[in-house]
Amino acid sequence: MCFSVLGVLTRLRDLFEFAPRPPTDYWLSSKAHVQHACAHKGSNAQLLYGEWASGCENARNPAKTFYKPHPLFDPASPYLRGNYPDTFVVCVPEGRVAGGRGSVIANDGKMLFDVSVDWSAGANDAARHPLLHEKKLVKTERLAGTSTVLATSESTGFFHWMTDALPRLQILRNAGPVRWEQIDHFVVSDGIPAIRESLSLLGIREERVVVSRRDSHFLCDWLVVPSLTGSPGNVPPWAIDFLRSQLLKSAPATRQRRVYVSRAKASGRKILNEEEILPLLCHRGFIRVTLEEMSLREQIALLAEAEAVVAPHGAGLTNLVWCAPKTKVLEIFSPLYVNLCYWAIASLTCADYYYLLGSAAGLISDVNDARFFLENISVDPAALERTLEAMDL
Repeated sequence: MCFSVLGVLTRLRDLFEFAPRPPTDYWLSSKAHVQHACAHKGSNAQLLYGEWASGCENARNPAKTFYKPHPLFDPASPYLRGNYPDTFVVCVPEGRVAGGRGSVIANDGKMLFDVSVDWSAGANDAARHPLLHEKKLVKTERLAGTSTVLATSESTGFFHWMTDALPRLQILRNAGPVRWEQIDHFVVSDGIPAIRESLSLLGIREERVVVSRRDSHFLCDWLVVPSLTGSPGNVPPWAIDFLRSQLLKSAPATRQRRVYVSRAKASGRKILNEEEILPLLCHRGFIRVTLEEMSLREQIALLAEAEAVVAPHGAGLTNLVWCAPKTKVLEIFSPLYVNLCYWAIASLTCADYYYLLGSAAGLISDVNDARFFLENISVDPAALERTLEAMDL
Protein backbone atom coordinates (compact mmCIF):
# COMPACT_ATOMS: atom_id res chain seq x y z
CA MET A 1 0.00 0.00 0.00
CA CYS A 2 2.70 2.41 1.01
CA PHE A 3 4.61 1.63 -2.21
CA SER A 4 1.58 2.63 -4.30
CA VAL A 5 1.22 5.87 -2.35
CA LEU A 6 4.91 6.56 -2.88
CA GLY A 7 4.47 5.93 -6.58
CA VAL A 8 1.59 8.38 -6.77
CA LEU A 9 3.58 11.04 -4.91
CA THR A 10 6.55 10.51 -7.21
CA ARG A 11 4.28 10.85 -10.23
CA LEU A 12 2.78 14.05 -8.86
CA ARG A 13 6.25 15.43 -8.21
CA ASP A 14 7.31 14.64 -11.79
CA LEU A 15 4.20 16.29 -13.20
CA PHE A 16 4.83 19.44 -11.19
CA GLU A 17 8.49 19.58 -12.13
CA PHE A 18 8.06 19.10 -15.84
CA ALA A 19 4.60 20.57 -16.44
CA PRO A 20 4.17 23.40 -13.92
CA ARG A 21 1.02 25.43 -14.00
CA PRO A 22 0.72 28.58 -16.12
CA PRO A 23 1.41 31.76 -14.18
CA THR A 24 -1.61 33.48 -12.67
CA ASP A 25 0.35 36.47 -11.42
CA TYR A 26 3.10 38.71 -12.72
CA TRP A 27 5.79 41.21 -11.91
CA LEU A 28 5.25 44.47 -13.78
CA SER A 29 8.99 45.06 -13.82
CA SER A 30 11.92 42.66 -13.77
CA LYS A 31 13.75 45.02 -11.45
CA ALA A 32 11.00 44.71 -8.83
CA HIS A 33 11.27 40.92 -9.05
CA VAL A 34 15.04 41.05 -8.51
CA GLN A 35 14.74 43.46 -5.61
CA HIS A 36 12.17 41.20 -3.94
CA ALA A 37 14.29 38.08 -4.52
CA CYS A 38 17.39 39.74 -3.09
CA ALA A 39 15.54 41.02 -0.03
CA HIS A 40 14.12 37.59 0.81
CA LYS A 41 16.84 35.22 -0.38
CA GLY A 42 19.99 37.26 0.07
CA SER A 43 20.89 37.15 -3.64
CA ASN A 44 23.33 39.61 -5.21
CA ALA A 45 21.32 42.12 -7.24
CA GLN A 46 24.37 43.13 -9.27
CA LEU A 47 24.60 39.59 -10.63
CA LEU A 48 20.89 39.43 -11.49
CA TYR A 49 20.16 42.83 -13.00
CA GLY A 50 22.20 45.20 -15.15
CA GLU A 51 21.18 48.47 -16.80
CA TRP A 52 22.34 50.15 -19.99
CA ALA A 53 21.75 53.91 -20.22
CA SER A 54 20.63 53.74 -23.84
CA GLY A 55 17.65 56.08 -23.46
CA CYS A 56 17.61 59.09 -25.77
CA GLU A 57 15.43 61.17 -28.03
CA ASN A 58 15.89 62.54 -31.50
CA ALA A 59 14.21 64.98 -33.84
CA ARG A 60 13.08 63.31 -37.05
CA ASN A 61 13.41 64.90 -40.45
CA PRO A 62 10.03 66.10 -41.77
CA ALA A 63 8.47 63.81 -44.36
CA LYS A 64 7.80 65.39 -47.75
CA THR A 65 4.81 65.20 -50.05
CA PHE A 66 3.62 67.26 -53.00
CA TYR A 67 -0.02 66.89 -52.07
CA LYS A 68 -2.12 67.58 -49.00
CA PRO A 69 -0.16 66.31 -45.95
CA HIS A 70 -1.54 63.35 -44.05
CA PRO A 71 -2.49 64.25 -40.44
CA LEU A 72 0.10 61.86 -39.00
CA PHE A 73 2.86 63.71 -40.88
CA ASP A 74 1.64 67.15 -39.83
CA PRO A 75 4.50 69.53 -38.84
CA ALA A 76 2.98 69.75 -35.35
CA SER A 77 2.74 65.97 -34.99
CA PRO A 78 4.23 64.44 -31.82
CA TYR A 79 5.78 61.79 -34.08
CA LEU A 80 8.36 64.32 -35.25
CA ARG A 81 10.31 63.40 -32.12
CA GLY A 82 11.38 59.90 -31.17
CA ASN A 83 11.76 58.91 -27.52
CA TYR A 84 13.51 55.71 -26.46
CA PRO A 85 13.85 54.07 -23.03
CA ASP A 86 16.88 52.86 -21.12
CA THR A 87 17.38 49.12 -21.39
CA PHE A 88 18.47 46.31 -19.07
CA VAL A 89 19.31 42.63 -18.73
CA VAL A 90 17.72 40.43 -16.06
CA CYS A 91 19.16 37.05 -15.07
CA VAL A 92 16.69 34.39 -13.98
CA PRO A 93 17.97 31.15 -12.41
CA GLU A 94 15.63 28.28 -13.28
CA GLY A 95 13.68 30.65 -15.53
CA ARG A 96 11.16 29.48 -18.09
CA VAL A 97 10.27 30.60 -21.62
CA ALA A 98 6.72 29.74 -22.68
CA GLY A 99 5.08 29.95 -26.09
CA GLY A 100 6.33 31.38 -29.35
CA ARG A 101 6.42 35.01 -28.22
CA GLY A 102 9.24 34.87 -25.73
CA SER A 103 7.20 35.10 -22.51
CA VAL A 104 9.40 34.73 -19.43
CA ILE A 105 8.41 33.10 -16.14
CA ALA A 106 10.59 33.61 -13.05
CA ASN A 107 11.44 30.83 -10.63
CA ASP A 108 8.69 32.06 -8.26
CA GLY A 109 6.09 31.13 -10.90
CA LYS A 110 5.26 34.72 -11.88
CA MET A 111 5.54 36.16 -15.39
CA LEU A 112 8.01 39.03 -15.93
CA PHE A 113 5.71 41.36 -17.83
CA ASP A 114 8.17 44.00 -19.06
CA VAL A 115 10.17 41.40 -21.02
CA SER A 116 7.04 39.49 -22.13
CA VAL A 117 4.82 42.28 -23.49
CA ASP A 118 2.31 41.00 -26.06
CA TRP A 119 1.57 43.91 -28.37
CA SER A 120 -1.46 42.13 -29.84
CA ALA A 121 -3.22 41.82 -26.48
CA GLY A 122 -3.13 45.22 -24.80
CA ALA A 123 0.48 46.15 -24.25
CA ASN A 124 -0.24 48.32 -21.22
CA ASP A 125 -2.48 45.82 -19.44
CA ALA A 126 -0.53 42.90 -17.99
CA ALA A 127 -3.72 41.18 -16.82
CA ARG A 128 -4.72 40.65 -20.47
CA HIS A 129 -1.55 38.78 -21.37
CA PRO A 130 -2.54 35.47 -23.06
CA LEU A 131 -0.12 33.41 -20.97
CA LEU A 132 -2.05 34.27 -17.80
CA HIS A 133 -5.18 32.76 -19.32
CA GLU A 134 -3.73 29.46 -20.48
CA LYS A 135 -5.36 26.47 -18.77
CA LYS A 136 -2.23 24.37 -18.88
CA LEU A 137 1.29 24.29 -20.26
CA VAL A 138 3.08 21.38 -21.87
CA LYS A 139 5.92 19.67 -20.06
CA THR A 140 9.12 21.65 -19.98
CA GLU A 141 12.12 20.89 -22.13
CA ARG A 142 15.32 21.49 -20.20
CA LEU A 143 17.93 23.84 -21.66
CA ALA A 144 21.21 23.19 -19.86
CA GLY A 145 23.75 25.94 -19.31
CA THR A 146 23.08 29.58 -20.15
CA SER A 147 20.20 30.64 -22.40
CA THR A 148 18.91 33.94 -23.72
CA VAL A 149 15.63 34.85 -25.38
CA LEU A 150 15.39 37.03 -28.49
CA ALA A 151 11.81 36.18 -29.49
CA THR A 152 9.23 38.93 -29.06
CA SER A 153 5.48 39.02 -29.56
CA GLU A 154 5.73 40.00 -33.24
CA SER A 155 9.14 38.70 -34.26
CA THR A 156 7.99 36.00 -36.69
CA GLY A 157 7.99 38.70 -39.39
CA PHE A 158 10.92 40.47 -41.05
CA PHE A 159 10.44 44.02 -39.75
CA HIS A 160 9.88 43.04 -36.14
CA TRP A 161 12.64 40.44 -36.11
CA MET A 162 15.20 42.90 -37.50
CA THR A 163 14.19 45.90 -35.38
CA ASP A 164 12.61 44.49 -32.17
CA ALA A 165 14.29 41.12 -31.63
CA LEU A 166 17.77 40.99 -33.16
CA PRO A 167 18.95 44.28 -31.54
CA ARG A 168 18.35 42.69 -28.12
CA LEU A 169 21.80 41.21 -28.68
CA GLN A 170 23.22 44.73 -28.36
CA ILE A 171 21.44 45.15 -25.01
CA LEU A 172 22.94 41.83 -23.93
CA ARG A 173 26.37 43.05 -24.99
CA ASN A 174 26.11 46.29 -23.01
CA ALA A 175 24.26 45.19 -19.86
CA GLY A 176 24.61 41.43 -19.65
CA PRO A 177 26.98 39.45 -17.43
CA VAL A 178 28.13 37.11 -20.22
CA ARG A 179 29.49 37.40 -23.74
CA TRP A 180 27.78 35.88 -26.79
CA GLU A 181 30.38 33.12 -26.83
CA GLN A 182 29.20 32.00 -23.39
CA ILE A 183 25.53 31.65 -24.40
CA ASP A 184 24.55 28.05 -25.04
CA HIS A 185 21.03 28.64 -26.39
CA PHE A 186 19.37 31.53 -28.27
CA VAL A 187 15.57 31.20 -28.12
CA VAL A 188 13.94 32.68 -31.25
CA SER A 189 10.50 32.75 -32.87
CA ASP A 190 9.40 30.24 -35.47
CA GLY A 191 9.32 32.52 -38.49
CA ILE A 192 11.08 33.74 -41.60
CA PRO A 193 14.39 32.35 -42.96
CA ALA A 194 16.08 35.69 -42.20
CA ILE A 195 16.00 34.79 -38.49
CA ARG A 196 18.53 32.00 -38.87
CA GLU A 197 20.43 33.79 -41.64
CA SER A 198 20.96 36.96 -39.60
CA LEU A 199 22.18 34.94 -36.60
CA SER A 200 24.55 33.04 -38.86
CA LEU A 201 25.94 36.31 -40.22
CA LEU A 202 26.60 37.31 -36.60
CA GLY A 203 28.56 34.11 -35.99
CA ILE A 204 25.90 32.31 -33.93
CA ARG A 205 25.98 28.65 -34.91
CA GLU A 206 22.88 26.75 -35.95
CA GLU A 207 23.11 24.27 -33.07
CA ARG A 208 22.79 27.10 -30.55
CA VAL A 209 19.49 28.33 -32.01
CA VAL A 210 16.33 27.07 -30.28
CA VAL A 211 13.01 27.71 -32.02
CA SER A 212 10.10 28.48 -29.71
CA ARG A 213 6.61 27.71 -30.99
CA ARG A 214 3.16 28.24 -29.52
CA ASP A 215 3.28 24.99 -27.53
CA SER A 216 6.95 25.31 -26.49
CA HIS A 217 7.93 25.44 -22.84
CA PHE A 218 11.60 25.62 -21.85
CA LEU A 219 13.14 25.38 -18.40
CA CYS A 220 16.55 27.04 -18.40
CA ASP A 221 19.35 26.47 -15.91
CA TRP A 222 20.33 30.11 -16.21
CA LEU A 223 18.18 32.47 -18.31
CA VAL A 224 19.68 35.83 -19.33
CA VAL A 225 16.97 38.10 -20.71
CA PRO A 226 17.62 41.42 -22.49
CA SER A 227 14.81 43.95 -22.21
CA LEU A 228 12.70 44.92 -25.18
CA THR A 229 14.09 47.72 -27.34
CA GLY A 230 10.99 49.86 -26.83
CA SER A 231 7.67 50.02 -28.63
CA PRO A 232 7.46 48.35 -32.08
CA GLY A 233 7.82 50.76 -34.95
CA ASN A 234 9.83 53.22 -32.89
CA VAL A 235 13.29 51.91 -33.70
CA PRO A 236 16.00 53.44 -31.49
CA PRO A 237 19.13 54.97 -33.06
CA TRP A 238 21.42 52.47 -31.33
CA ALA A 239 19.52 49.58 -32.97
CA ILE A 240 20.18 51.04 -36.42
CA ASP A 241 23.85 51.52 -35.52
CA PHE A 242 24.06 47.92 -34.30
CA LEU A 243 22.52 46.45 -37.45
CA ARG A 244 24.69 48.53 -39.76
CA SER A 245 27.90 47.87 -37.86
CA GLN A 246 27.29 44.11 -37.67
CA LEU A 247 25.65 43.30 -41.01
CA LEU A 248 26.63 46.09 -43.40
CA LYS A 249 30.28 45.14 -43.66
CA SER A 250 31.24 47.32 -46.60
CA ALA A 251 29.35 49.93 -48.58
CA PRO A 252 29.57 49.76 -52.38
CA ALA A 253 31.91 52.22 -54.07
CA THR A 254 29.14 53.71 -56.20
CA ARG A 255 25.39 54.00 -55.78
CA GLN A 256 23.68 53.53 -59.13
CA ARG A 257 20.58 51.41 -58.75
CA ARG A 258 17.03 52.67 -58.61
CA VAL A 259 14.84 50.06 -56.94
CA TYR A 260 11.10 49.50 -57.07
CA VAL A 261 10.03 47.01 -54.38
CA SER A 262 7.00 45.03 -55.56
CA ARG A 263 4.47 43.40 -53.25
CA ALA A 264 2.88 41.40 -56.06
CA LYS A 265 3.49 38.15 -54.16
CA ALA A 266 2.46 39.50 -50.75
CA SER A 267 -0.84 38.82 -49.01
CA GLY A 268 -1.88 42.47 -49.09
CA ARG A 269 -0.91 46.09 -49.64
CA LYS A 270 -0.31 45.36 -53.30
CA ILE A 271 -0.28 48.05 -55.97
CA LEU A 272 -3.43 47.09 -57.87
CA ASN A 273 -2.37 48.87 -61.07
CA GLU A 274 1.29 47.90 -60.86
CA GLU A 275 1.47 46.95 -64.53
CA GLU A 276 0.24 50.44 -65.42
CA ILE A 277 2.94 52.27 -63.44
CA LEU A 278 5.85 49.93 -64.21
CA PRO A 279 6.65 51.51 -67.62
CA LEU A 280 6.78 54.91 -65.93
CA LEU A 281 9.27 53.61 -63.37
CA CYS A 282 11.35 51.62 -65.85
CA HIS A 283 11.66 54.71 -68.05
CA ARG A 284 13.37 56.38 -65.10
CA GLY A 285 15.80 53.54 -64.60
CA PHE A 286 14.05 51.61 -61.83
CA ILE A 287 14.39 47.84 -61.56
CA ARG A 288 11.54 45.78 -60.12
CA VAL A 289 12.45 43.41 -57.27
CA THR A 290 10.53 41.03 -54.99
CA LEU A 291 12.62 40.93 -51.86
CA GLU A 292 11.04 37.75 -50.45
CA GLU A 293 12.83 35.86 -53.23
CA MET A 294 16.22 37.16 -52.08
CA SER A 295 18.46 36.14 -49.20
CA LEU A 296 19.11 38.64 -46.42
CA ARG A 297 22.66 39.10 -47.66
CA GLU A 298 21.34 39.94 -51.15
CA GLN A 299 18.79 42.39 -49.77
CA ILE A 300 21.48 44.18 -47.78
CA ALA A 301 23.74 44.49 -50.83
CA LEU A 302 20.92 45.70 -53.07
CA LEU A 303 19.65 48.45 -50.79
CA ALA A 304 23.14 49.55 -49.77
CA GLU A 305 23.87 50.48 -53.38
CA ALA A 306 20.50 52.07 -54.15
CA GLU A 307 20.31 55.75 -54.98
CA ALA A 308 16.50 55.69 -54.96
CA VAL A 309 13.81 53.39 -53.56
CA VAL A 310 10.09 53.36 -54.41
CA ALA A 311 7.83 50.94 -52.55
CA PRO A 312 4.37 50.44 -51.13
CA HIS A 313 4.31 50.29 -47.33
CA GLY A 314 5.59 46.86 -46.27
CA ALA A 315 8.27 44.90 -44.46
CA GLY A 316 10.68 45.15 -47.40
CA LEU A 317 11.27 48.77 -46.41
CA THR A 318 13.02 47.49 -43.28
CA ASN A 319 15.99 47.35 -45.63
CA LEU A 320 16.18 51.16 -45.54
CA VAL A 321 18.49 50.39 -42.61
CA TRP A 322 21.23 49.65 -45.17
CA CYS A 323 20.76 52.74 -47.34
CA ALA A 324 23.42 55.41 -47.59
CA PRO A 325 22.64 58.96 -46.45
CA LYS A 326 20.64 61.06 -48.95
CA THR A 327 19.14 58.00 -50.65
CA LYS A 328 15.81 59.13 -52.11
CA VAL A 329 12.85 57.17 -50.78
CA LEU A 330 9.22 57.27 -51.88
CA GLU A 331 6.80 55.25 -49.73
CA ILE A 332 3.29 54.67 -51.12
CA PHE A 333 0.39 54.25 -48.69
CA SER A 334 -3.24 53.37 -48.80
CA PRO A 335 -4.94 56.46 -47.36
CA LEU A 336 -6.79 54.10 -45.04
CA TYR A 337 -3.62 52.79 -43.38
CA VAL A 338 -0.60 55.03 -42.79
CA ASN A 339 2.17 53.74 -40.53
CA LEU A 340 5.25 55.84 -39.76
CA CYS A 341 7.74 53.11 -38.89
CA TYR A 342 9.76 53.27 -42.13
CA TRP A 343 9.88 57.06 -42.08
CA ALA A 344 11.43 56.67 -38.61
CA ILE A 345 14.13 54.41 -40.05
CA ALA A 346 14.69 56.69 -43.04
CA SER A 347 15.17 59.64 -40.72
CA LEU A 348 17.81 57.79 -38.70
CA THR A 349 19.73 56.85 -41.85
CA CYS A 350 19.42 60.42 -43.19
CA ALA A 351 17.48 59.34 -46.27
CA ASP A 352 15.58 61.92 -48.31
CA TYR A 353 12.06 60.66 -47.52
CA TYR A 354 8.85 61.36 -49.49
CA TYR A 355 5.42 59.76 -49.36
CA LEU A 356 2.42 59.46 -51.68
CA LEU A 357 -1.12 58.41 -50.83
CA GLY A 358 -2.95 56.08 -53.15
CA SER A 359 -6.61 56.55 -53.94
CA ALA A 360 -9.54 55.10 -51.97
CA ALA A 361 -12.67 56.85 -53.16
CA GLY A 362 -11.74 60.06 -51.34
CA LEU A 363 -11.54 58.35 -47.95
CA ILE A 364 -8.74 59.00 -45.49
CA SER A 365 -7.92 57.78 -41.98
CA ASP A 366 -5.93 59.85 -39.51
CA VAL A 367 -4.84 56.83 -37.46
CA ASN A 368 -3.11 53.51 -38.11
CA ASP A 369 -6.43 51.73 -38.51
CA ALA A 370 -5.74 48.00 -38.15
CA ARG A 371 -8.96 47.16 -40.00
CA PHE A 372 -7.22 48.31 -43.18
CA PHE A 373 -3.82 46.81 -42.36
CA LEU A 374 -3.62 44.91 -45.67
CA GLU A 375 -5.61 47.34 -47.82
CA ASN A 376 -4.48 47.21 -51.45
CA ILE A 377 -3.47 50.45 -53.16
CA SER A 378 -4.36 52.14 -56.43
CA VAL A 379 -1.81 54.70 -57.59
CA ASP A 380 -2.62 57.67 -59.80
CA PRO A 381 0.09 57.49 -62.53
CA ALA A 382 0.01 61.27 -63.00
CA ALA A 383 0.52 61.86 -59.28
CA LEU A 384 3.39 59.36 -59.22
CA GLU A 385 5.03 60.96 -62.25
CA ARG A 386 4.75 64.44 -60.78
CA THR A 387 6.25 63.23 -57.51
CA LEU A 388 9.19 61.52 -59.21
CA GLU A 389 9.88 64.63 -61.28
CA ALA A 390 9.83 66.79 -58.16
CA MET A 391 12.26 64.34 -56.52
CA ASP A 392 14.55 64.84 -59.54
CA LEU A 393 14.27 61.19 -60.54
